[in-house]
Amino acid sequence: MNQEGQISGANWGSYPATSQIWMKDMYYAFLPFSILEPDLFKKGILWFLKYGIRPKGGRFDGGVYHSLTNSLSSVIMAGLYYEYTGDNHLFLSNPWIYEKMEEIMAQVMKLKAPDAWLFPSLWISDALSLGKYHTGSNVLVWKAFQGLSLIARNVLDDEMKAKEYQDIAQNVFFDIEKYMTLDGKFGQQYLEGIGGLTPEEQRFYPVHTMKKNILVK
Repeated sequence: MNQEGQISGANWGSYPATSQIWMKDMYYAFLPFSILEPDLFKKGILWFLKYGIRPKGGRFDGGVYHSLTNSLSSVIMAGLYYEYTGDNHLFLSNPWIYEKMEEIMAQVMKLKAPDAWLFPSLWISDALSLGKYHTGSNVLVWKAFQGLSLIARNVLDDEMKAKEYQDIAQNVFFDIEKYMTLDGKFGQQYLEGIGGLTPEEQRFYPVHTMKKNILVK
């Protein structure tokens, strides 16, 4: 990180090779610091809160739908930071952090499937989120709401919000288990993604549907 609090040493995106990747390498690089260098990790949380969601551009609309995994980076990191440090001060002295996380998760909630607690996403980072609902992306939605619930309860003493977010996390977890797994040769197995909620749709998703979502505008 440089003296202005900006992450350095990694690309923000992948232009000009491609134009869809949005800072995934930085997120992975920072995760070990949650244990090894919490003070540095804390600075990373602030940076991802500012830059984690891809802005609207000439080819893509941006927003949380562009990449749930990237958009949720700051919320995931904040939850991990609190789990490992128990540091209330960061959130109490900077109430805007929690408010911003709530704002991000409110945007995520707008993507919820009508009949299930699952959420669509266009990209992982350097590859498409395969299927109508991508399993790994929804695992991160579960973890993000779980972390937000922990902070609401233990830091802000807001039991009502904590229960609301914990209930959402549980619902997401249950529907991941219900819709995104199958009985395989080695027991229960998780699919990369699913094409729909019925058994007939679960393992198939038309290629033309994915292409339609990523056409240049």
